[in-house]
Amino acid sequence: MKRLAFFSPVPPAATGVADYAIDVLSLLVPRYAVDVFHDQAAPERDRLPAGAGVHHHSEFVARQAAQPYDLAVYQMGNGPAHDFVYEPLVRVPGLLVLHDLVLHHARGRMFLDAPEARAYAREPGRADTRAAAAAVLGRYAAEVAYSYPAQGGRIVEAHLGTVGDLLPYAYPLFRLPVEASRAVAVHNEFMAQAVVAEVPGSDVVRIPMPMQPLPVAGAAVEALRKRYAVAADDFVVG
Repeated sequence: MKRLAFFSPVPPAATGVADYAIDVLSLLVPRYAVDVFHDQAAPERDRLPAGAGVHHHSEFVARQAAQPYDLAVYQMGNGPAHDFVYEPLVRVPGLLVLHDLVLHHARGRMFLDAPEARAYAREPGRADTRAAAAAVLGRYAAEVAYSYPAQGGRIVEAHLGTVGDLLPYAYPLFRLPVEASRAVAVHNEFMAQAVVAEVPGSDVVRIPMPMQPLPVAGAAVEALRKRYAVAADDFVVG
């Protein structure tokens, strides 16, 4: 049986991807030997499929060295719950499941809200905290410059001096994770085209969300429409 390393937020992580992971794992576990790697202090193991191994991500390097996995799957989104995915993704390239096209908000915070940056904000007069913060900012600037060579310096300067979070939408910062991966999976055609446009030659596949339709009685639907004054022929998206 093929062995998968599955990196993802899991419940109770505050992200919908954690709940989505439960559905995906329920499909994978009967077919593969799956080890789930997470970043939770106390994962809700009772919600995870019984056949899956559940490990803190810090155990991955040793497990990979002892018995390499056939494939690593990385669930990536634009939120701090995914911060731990970046390092193993680069160490062991695999399948990147890209849930958000824009990663810049969360990735930027990994640098700009790092302990070194916070220490400098508390004590800006100290040379050592200033130097440490400058090193972290330099790594952020280098990643932005690599992804957007023509605009890198201006993007960092503008992002640091801008109030609000609109700028990262124009510069989504997904190049490094995509380039580091053997393949990329997305859930809609817009994302697939955007990834290929920015990283030509990347192996991108569009896969449907693993959603199961639930049977709903017609009377229940009619009652809801009546309750909210929705006509019988009105199209509703929930």
